[in-house]
Formats: sequence, C-alpha cells, structure tokens
Amino acid sequence: MSLPPGAIQREWTALVESARVDEYLTHMRDAYYDRYVAVDGNLRTDIHHRELGDARSEVRVLSLWRDEAAIRAVVGDDLHRPLTYPDDDEYLLEPARPVRHWSMRVAQGSGRVSSDAVVREAIAVVETVRVDEFVVHMRATRHDDYSQAPGVLRSSIATRALEDGRSEIRVASIWDDEASIRRLVGDDLSVALSYPDDGDYLLEMPRRVLHWRVR
Repeated sequence: MSLPPGAIQREWTALVESARVDEYLTHMRDAYYDRYVAVDGNLRTDIHHRELGDARSEVRVLSLWRDEAAIRAVVGDDLHRPLTYPDDDEYLLEPARPVRHWSMRVAQGSGRVSSDAVVREAIAVVETVRVDEFVVHMRATRHDDYSQAPGVLRSSIATRALEDGRSEIRVASIWDDEASIRRLVGDDLSVALSYPDDGDYLLEMPRRVLHWRVR
C-alpha cells in the first residue's frame, strides 16, 4: 500500500464484557461505522478484539488517515478526544480512553481480510532520536522478508513519541490464521522474534507481543 506523506493511524480501544463483544460490535456497525469509514481522509478502518482472560475483552478500532488535518476535521483540535456515540455507555466497562496516534512508516499489503485472520504486533521502545535509524535497521535486516512470509496478508511499521525522550515502535502483521504464525514462531505465540543488533537500539527487552482477532 502506498502511504501519503504524513499518514496517521488512529487507535481507539475500549473494555467490554467478553460475553457482549458480538453485541457491541453489531451496535458499533449499526450506529456509526459506515458513516465513519466514508469520511474524507479515512483511508481504511479495521476492528479487532482480544480476550484478556478475566471475562473482559479489549475492542480496538484502527483507522488510517491521510494526515492530521483530516482527523481535525472530524474531532476538532483535541486530537486525542475519543468519539462517543449514543448507548456506548451501555456496553463499555470504563469511560472512553484517550486515542493514540501513530505515524505510519511502512505499510505493505492491501485488500480485505477474513474474520479468521489474526493480528500479531510487537512493540519496542527506543530513544526518539534513534527512531529513524532503527526503522532503517529493521527494514535492512528483516522486516521486508518477514512481510513476505507465507500467511502474511499485511504488515506495517508505525511509531509514536512518548514525550520523555522515548518512542514506541509497533511492527504489526495480519495473518491468515493462528496456524500460520505458529509455523514461524513455534507454539509459544508470546515470544518476540529477535534479530542481531536489536540490543543496540531497544531500551526494553523483550518486546511486548499482542494478538488480536480481526472483526
């Protein structure tokens, strides 16, 4: 996928009872999803969810925007303000969380994915002044090969500043299914793949690995 300069990924998450996830997603689609994805500047919107193991689930909406101006046209000057809709409080277990924004560095693959697909993401922390250097390092050593692994439908690299001299780098990939991931990483899906010289950049080891179901 060709990214326009300044493309931003907007990430919103919420906690919902696991038993009500399907109900909430139906509500979300009926109430506003179609209108949201049709907004000028919204390049793509995906919905994911993951079980937290305590009868709660985290629901996530990831929307890719042309630039910051397109987001401002929808939410106003407070870019981190979550959009809320009627009856959301009936489902959410806590007040809507602030939205996070990621600068998109790389996006490969396109098109629709099935509801059986799995999102795997590894999040690393590096010094902000070394973000560009680490992105180049990743692409030179492995990311582009990783994105071509059997079963990978899409892959991306995104970054966000933490305002303390550190930044997060998120490497995300969407896979056909969990079995495809296991063929690469083995039975322990929580294991982050590591590569030579990672320790020269990462401030925290190991990376955090999360898995989401595509909805």
